[in-house]
Amino acid sequence: MDENDSSTSNEESDSEVVDDFEEVGWHLISYLSSSVTPGKAPTADSIDFLGSLDFTAPNIDATILQALFTPGPGGFSPYTISEALKVYVESARVSVKGDARSSDPNVGLRNALSHQYTSLRARVGAIVGSVIKEKVSSKTGTNNRIMEDEEETKITTQRREWEGFLACCRAIEKSGHWPVALGIVGTRALTGQSPQGGECVVIERERMGLVVNEDSPLEMYHRVMREMQETDFNDEEAGIHAVQPTHDWGSFLLRLALSLKSLLSPSSWAKVTDDLFSVIRNGISKNYDELLLDLGSELHLENLEADDWVFEQLDDIGKDNFSLGLDTISTLIRTTGVAEIADTVKQEDDEEEVGRMLLHATANSSLIAFGGVVGANALLGEADNHTQWSKSLTASYLSATLDARYDIASSVIFLLMFIIFSQRDDSPSPTAQVIDELFFGLRSSSLLRQIASRAVEGEVDGPVENTQLQNGASAPPVLARAIPTHMRAGTADSMSLQLSNLQVGVVQSSLIPPQARSQVFLPPSKSSAIPSLPSTMRGSGSSPLLQTLLPSLKRSFSLPYASDAFLYSNGIISSDSLLIACQAEVKFAEDLRKREHYRAAADVLDWLPKNDACCYIGGLLMLHWEEYEQASSLFEGASRSFGPMAFRNKTLEKALASVLPPSLSSLNSLSAYYEHLAQLFEEKGQYQYSVPFYRLAIESADQEVETTDFWHNVFRGQIANEYFEQAYMSLAEMPDVTLRNTSVANLVTAMCERNKVEMLLGFDFVGFQDDVEEVLSFKARNAHPLQHPIYSKIYYSWSIKREDYRAAASMMYQRARILDQLDKPDVETRHVHLSFQLEAYTVAISALSLLDPQEAWISLPILLSSGAVPQEWRQANFGTFGPSDEVRDSEIVELSDMRKELELCRGRRQLVVQKMSIRGFVSDEDFEILPMEVVRRYAQIGMFEEALYSARVFEVDMSIIFTRMVDTCITLSKEGPGAFSQHESHWLTRERVVGWEGEVHQKGWRLLQESLERHDTPSTGWQYRKNCLERIMDTDRTSIPPSWLTAFFQEREPEYLIRTCLRYQLILPAIEYTILMIKKANQPFAQGATISVTQTHLPYSLIDAVVGAAQSKEELRKASLVKAEIAARIGRVGRWEWH
Repeated sequence: MDENDSSTSNEESDSEVVDDFEEVGWHLISYLSSSVTPGKAPTADSIDFLGSLDFTAPNIDATILQALFTPGPGGFSPYTISEALKVYVESARVSVKGDARSSDPNVGLRNALSHQYTSLRARVGAIVGSVIKEKVSSKTGTNNRIMEDEEETKITTQRREWEGFLACCRAIEKSGHWPVALGIVGTRALTGQSPQGGECVVIERERMGLVVNEDSPLEMYHRVMREMQETDFNDEEAGIHAVQPTHDWGSFLLRLALSLKSLLSPSSWAKVTDDLFSVIRNGISKNYDELLLDLGSELHLENLEADDWVFEQLDDIGKDNFSLGLDTISTLIRTTGVAEIADTVKQEDDEEEVGRMLLHATANSSLIAFGGVVGANALLGEADNHTQWSKSLTASYLSATLDARYDIASSVIFLLMFIIFSQRDDSPSPTAQVIDELFFGLRSSSLLRQIASRAVEGEVDGPVENTQLQNGASAPPVLARAIPTHMRAGTADSMSLQLSNLQVGVVQSSLIPPQARSQVFLPPSKSSAIPSLPSTMRGSGSSPLLQTLLPSLKRSFSLPYASDAFLYSNGIISSDSLLIACQAEVKFAEDLRKREHYRAAADVLDWLPKNDACCYIGGLLMLHWEEYEQASSLFEGASRSFGPMAFRNKTLEKALASVLPPSLSSLNSLSAYYEHLAQLFEEKGQYQYSVPFYRLAIESADQEVETTDFWHNVFRGQIANEYFEQAYMSLAEMPDVTLRNTSVANLVTAMCERNKVEMLLGFDFVGFQDDVEEVLSFKARNAHPLQHPIYSKIYYSWSIKREDYRAAASMMYQRARILDQLDKPDVETRHVHLSFQLEAYTVAISALSLLDPQEAWISLPILLSSGAVPQEWRQANFGTFGPSDEVRDSEIVELSDMRKELELCRGRRQLVVQKMSIRGFVSDEDFEILPMEVVRRYAQIGMFEEALYSARVFEVDMSIIFTRMVDTCITLSKEGPGAFSQHESHWLTRERVVGWEGEVHQKGWRLLQESLERHDTPSTGWQYRKNCLERIMDTDRTSIPPSWLTAFFQEREPEYLIRTCLRYQLILPAIEYTILMIKKANQPFAQGATISVTQTHLPYSLIDAVVGAAQSKEELRKASLVKAEIAARIGRVGRWEWH
């Protein structure tokens, strides 16, 4: 309808206003029809809808839901669906009586209702048919044959459930149809003034629209479409030839182009647009004439029989007018309308005059734009402010004008393609600049149409489609829905279809099959009296992305001003070349990325030439999607614009600088750019990509640039990625000495922590060996000895590799001492610590044994007793080292000292195990027994060999061991093996003892004999044999000592044997041992030797005592023999000769 120019004076008569409205020809609009259009598939509101579906398909529910929530004709209002769902739930409930709850039929419905859903679509999908789903899940695992028999029943039941729900939706929708209401709202309407200054509002059910003006592209496009629709399409020739030249050459060319386009089928036109999109995305590699000629050949335009009438029309207008028409269309599809003028008006200008200019700038016809549910206050033009409803209207308006620009550009380019392909000599020839502008207009409108089709990311139901940047899709989605060509514009049916589709005006498009956009419901203003849907009842609706991108309005809201303001603010539509991505385009993509609309940003980049700015933004997107390999390649592609020697033009330079951080906007430093890229990957923890960029930054850095930080980051990244070989080689490349020293410590620590000790030992560290040793030594002394990594062991391995055995032994010895100083809260921990100590002592002794015996020692610092470190362990157990008054700063630990500590640790550990097995418990004192107590306990439980070895290492007296062995042998001789428990007979289980022949007591005496032979030496004065003999006598003096024991003393100390017999009143054995002693002394005389007095000696006083002790007859008789032997000896001994 036409609307009066707001500049008309207020004194204009009412009759004039009425005349203006009478020209429109208003009439009533019938309610929306739900009938199925012939030739189209049934929609959800059709009775035949379910009959057209295949219920055996796996995604049948998704198909029904998609049709159910389709906005416009065929779908249902969210209010209708919400109410129908309530009715369905009530009717689906089955009353349960008595004990039937064990097989409750409502369990599936109850489970579906117990969950919360993000949208009405999800709620409907979960609840409708929930009883069927529960029955199917409960029968999982039953006989397959039974399941196959019930499949048909399931399909029938599922169909019945959906039929019931859709019938309820149709009943509610039919009963709820409201007539279309018209009204006027605005500042003057609210103040009681004449309503002619307000805005015309159309209300249909819960939807509200606003009568607004068309911009230039919409006006021309709709006017041409109406002219074509008013033509008699029953006669195709008449319709085509009806194009008559006028002075509006732009409209003439557009009608000619649309007429030519109408000759193609939808599939053929889809092929045309696919080829055009490919050209835009792949770039122009040849001149436009050749390009269009090649496209025409691929599309086989020679089969399009339209040469005569097309060129007849072109001949009628002439080449000059043809060029004027192309210029008009080129300017039209790239215009930003009133925004450029209005936004430059100073703030002090008259607001009312500006408002009139904005509301009625270009249009003399009107259209209806629909948004969502709104309140009345949202329609008020508030300066410098967008409301939710005004944004919805603007987004819908933008979709319409972008569709119009897209159709205009694609149709005219196709006309030019046809003209050039025909290759007629007299045909008009468009300039390359005009073709370039048309292609750019097609690209910019297609780009923005695709953005308009997107919802805010994260709000769309179902999986998100891959972006074209990733999969290379050829055609973007569109918003336009085609209106049948037989429907006359301005009729009730066409207006009803516009209202139901919530679209702006009549948009004819046959590019691809119609694609509906989700219905949008917005919250009302605070003072709105119109309710909005609850958040869980908003159907499949989501917030269009375009609404979030709209700029703040500098003037009161109106259309097309708000739409033009968006196009003017981003500047995409105003550029004039297809060959490059201008600053406005790349800045728009970067803004989308910064607002976290990543897929929309990828859509924008997919349309643009892949210059350096696009590569940089694409790299950021891939970085967000964790496609690091692609991100690295894209970032590297953008590096060609950096550095003083880089070649770049001003346009590309500005585009790249607009998306870079401010520090890189000058593009002079390639090194700084590489550093920036490395930091981006570093923030993501992707050091395998940051390291190469840091190295590139080093290579491209000027001489005056400090690269120490770069090397540090390179080394740190290599360590993080466990590229230790590369990190080791980087040490030699580092220019800074301090950094090298620090890096060595970091490398050693990292390799130890990540269990790469073998690799660490394989590195030579030429020039850094002292640094490595210092790091390992410090860590070994201060790190916890039981936590990974165990630096003392690593240091030991490092020292052994360098053949520094003293350092290796010293470190492991210190580890053993540190382990002893740790807290030991329980028995298990103490036992574990003893095991580790035993290991440390053993390894330390092994290393120290590799030195010469004279050099087998280590030196340790002595810590003051007043410090936190307790008294040294070795001194506590084996006495003070050296004189107590000696002041020393170091302690010398020899190999024998280590062996003592090792044996003490082993003894404690082994005795704890034995006591635990015998008594079932141990005390803290058992872990702190002294060396002598270790020997005693060994002997007590019959571990004689362990006791003897420990005593020998400890260098302590073994008498207690042999005494215990004598007692054991005597007891075994008298009582047998049963006299001892199993825990006291360890010596019997030795492999050596088990192999001996004889009784148990015989084995015991043999073990005692061999032990004495090993350990009782002249250095001990045969003391242990003496102790054994005396122990035997003390036990039973009448018992006969072992012959091997008495024979030993007869051979070496007969006097001791005789005295022992006298001491225990064994007179007769004493006399016999005396006779044997004398005979042994007289053996030289028997051989005829002459021995002087000075060469022989007998203990005559002892012999006299033995003879004097004889009392019994036998004793006296034996004593006489002693006297006879003495007399014979005296007679044979030579005299003393004095010289």
